[in-house]
Amino acid sequence: MKKALSLVLAVVMVFGMATVAFAAAPKITDIAGGFDYDYSGPGTQGIDSLNLGEIGPDLEVKLYMDVTDFEWEDPTNVPTALSSSHLSNAKITVKKKVTKGSSVLDVVELKKDSPRMYVKVKFVEEYVSTSDQDFDYTVYLAKKSSKIDNTEIQIYGTMKNTEILVDDNDEEVDLSDSAYAKADGYIKNIKIDTGNDLYVNAKMFDGKKYYAKSSVEVTAADDAVMNAYPEIQVIYTLNSINLNSSGNTVTFDISDKYYVYSADGQYLGTTADKLSFSSKYYLANAQIDMSGAEVAETEEPTDDSEPEVIDNPVMGGD
Repeated sequence: MKKALSLVLAVVMVFGMATVAFAAAPKITDIAGGFDYDYSGPGTQGIDSLNLGEIGPDLEVKLYMDVTDFEWEDPTNVPTALSSSHLSNAKITVKKKVTKGSSVLDVVELKKDSPRMYVKVKFVEEYVSTSDQDFDYTVYLAKKSSKIDNTEIQIYGTMKNTEILVDDNDEEVDLSDSAYAKADGYIKNIKIDTGNDLYVNAKMFDGKKYYAKSSVEVTAADDAVMNAYPEIQVIYTLNSINLNSSGNTVTFDISDKYYVYSADGQYLGTTADKLSFSSKYYLANAQIDMSGAEVAETEEPTDDSEPEVIDNPVMGGD
């Protein structure tokens, strides 16, 4: 009798569980009327254009979106926060159109700043230039690659580095943080701080502008060289304008001693020496033969402007 009762209870439990209904995941069906991005953060008025004015490099703009910016399949089943899965399931991406200034734009993508989704507009980390660059972008959402009306926002302004005026009384100038030097007169020798304890000993001519900034970030090409030569411990990339090997040298202010090789793999000396000017420096803990090396190429910077009309879809997840 107990066994029969247990069997009945088991059947009832199975059928009882089968009647439990699970709510479907919230689905976006369209964009709500009056769609606006929230630039300043929660609780502020939405915008459809953004004048950034004069900016330096490495700026990131966040254009927030909320659940109220979208229409949902079931009005009684609306999530409390927007997620990347809501957008990807609805085939919604972000796209951009560049009217001018493609060289100063790094990436446009969808990201999450928990608990809010936003469009990330990121500018380049380093602006290798001694002149200003106007930029004008249109950012908008797309559904199945087709533009969604009323989601456009214009972002415009001017990218520039800080100008530092130097003369023959100056012994050193710091260009490590988004700056360039303009010479007021002929300067026989001035020490340029490029960051990362790398200094350029340079001469400057009246009225000319000079840019020099170093980086120790390892690129894919650098990584290949380091794999080929395990002795290489550090790689410096030196971006510069109006500086070259004619009368200019480089010194390192680091405690460890390394053997230094130039961009073309030539041995220059050690980090304790005054070295020839190069666009890249390979620092090794032992002497090596890089004469046949396929070293990383470094493009020469340019200030020339070019016509720019770009329309590329970009999407990122959480």
